[in-house]
Amino acid sequence: MKKKQSILLVDDHPVFRVGMRHVLARHFSDACFADVGSFKEVLPMAATLPRIPTLFVTDLMLPGFVPEIGIAALRAHYPQAVIVVVSMAESNEAIERVMAAGADGFIGKSLPPGEIVRGILRVLDGEIIVRTAPDSLGDRMPMLSPRQREVLALLERGLSNKEIGAALGISPLTARMHVSALLRALSVNSRTAAVAVASRLQMPRG
Repeated sequence: MKKKQSILLVDDHPVFRVGMRHVLARHFSDACFADVGSFKEVLPMAATLPRIPTLFVTDLMLPGFVPEIGIAALRAHYPQAVIVVVSMAESNEAIERVMAAGADGFIGKSLPPGEIVRGILRVLDGEIIVRTAPDSLGDRMPMLSPRQREVLALLERGLSNKEIGAALGISPLTARMHVSALLRALSVNSRTAAVAVASRLQMPRG
């Protein structure tokens, strides 16, 4: 039996909130819905819901919203809830901040509504999702060497340089060199951002 959802939508565009509520209601007809236009309203509204919130869908581009603080507050008050960010701020830096702050998923607003909802449903099923529309980053993946693709797949699995070295039969120092070369090739400055790029491009896992 599926868990009854209690969903709070956070976005400063009323049309987006109405649309998201409509499409999510198709999948969760018995869900409890609420929506607010600013992040400062989230916790007060959540406290009034008849059921403890199970899903927060929030934008990033909200006045005064700092992901590291806001997402941490949601996680502290509702540790069992799923937090999904749906935003036009689709840079690697934004994605990295969101995921590091404790969000369960990031989905770009530039995706079609159906794709956004499918991403949310996958997060509710327990997946960690980063999905944005294809862009010029797509041209970078074919430029990676076979070894760099292997390293990226291992980074997706959360392996350290020592573990990557063991998996590939190379020294940790050589593994670190490969990771550094991979970050340069993808024009990112962290392992988390590299994994975010791979997720955006839906690279098959190794």
